Amino acid sequence: KGDGEVLQNLTQDEDVVTHEFSHHVIYRTLKRATGESLQLHEGIADFFSFAKTDDSCLGESICPDGSNVCYVENSCLRTADQKLDLDSPGFLDLSPHFQSQVISGVLWDLRDQIGLQEITQIVFKSLDFLVEDSGFNHFILAMLHADKEIFSGKYGCHIYDAFINRGFYSYMENIDCALVDIWDNAKAYGTSQIDLSTQE
Repeated sequence: KGDGEVLQNLTQDEDVVTHEFSHHVIYRTLKRATGESLQLHEGIADFFSFAKTDDSCLGESICPDGSNVCYVENSCLRTADQKLDLDSPGFLDLSPHFQSQVISGVLWDLRDQIGLQEITQIVFKSLDFLVEDSGFNHFILAMLHADKEIFSGKYGCHIYDAFINRGFYSYMENIDCALVDIWDNAKAYGTSQIDLSTQE
């Protein structure tokens, strides 16, 4: 329930329930909870909470006065309404849960650019293409492939630009957002990527 000093109302806040349920949905494919996989788990779960309420603040009722675990004091445990990117000063010193805001942030950016329903469909479909240890590069490819399947690649370059704007350029090498066969192009990527032959 929370101790009223660090967190509170954990069993009653809608965002908390949605976030934790989302972990179960994501865990169907993404099973690792360390490194980039953990940041993806937390960021995607946060995004699903944001998408359900169309509100970028997670857990408005769970942050008591003076809590040091809430990103926005007395307001939000985490938020998509921030400008964090992978190059932000002090980013590497943040906890993985706070670092995950760069993932929920880029998805929220896309909500503003292409629409809530569209980006939610793309994110949900992208889960089908993740594996147990997927990282950032693989998630970006999965997003592009999901867009290809649902919207015939209509939003591919929006997705590409949104990740670039959040500092993911080192994960975007050899990715062409306009490439029709983006998933075939993914065969050039490393061993932690999906077995593409089983996914078509």
